[in-house]
Amino acid sequence: MAILSVVIARHQPSTRQPKQTQQITAANSSAEKDYNSAIEYIGGMNKVRIDRAKAVALLQSVSAQHYPEAEARLAFFTKIGLWPVLKDPAKAEDLAKQSLSDGLILQRTMVGQPPRKPWEFFTC
Repeated sequence: MAILSVVIARHQPSTRQPKQTQQITAANSSAEKDYNSAIEYIGGMNKVRIDRAKAVALLQSVSAQHYPEAEARLAFFTKIGLWPVLKDPAKAEDLAKQSLSDGLILQRTMVGQPPRKPWEFFTC
């Protein structure tokens, strides 16, 4: 029996880096709020009607702000051509790489299995 463990998290800045300004923190919290709203529109959570076009628009907006979770989710949508997102494997690969460079951490352990791409961790 194989055991699979998946962790998706954000890289925390080291304590050696200078403190971020309130403006950057406000931008991050705004991106996080928009990302959470997109997730609500995807799943119809918290009394929000499912609206895939609005969810994708929010994800694209947040992705432009280099929010790694949004980039990874868009990579998944782009990889398979989900909803209003056109299928484009090359763009999906770029988004996946960008999500990793922007701080997304993927950890997967399964005996004898290679690491996977960020979009492979998301399902509809």
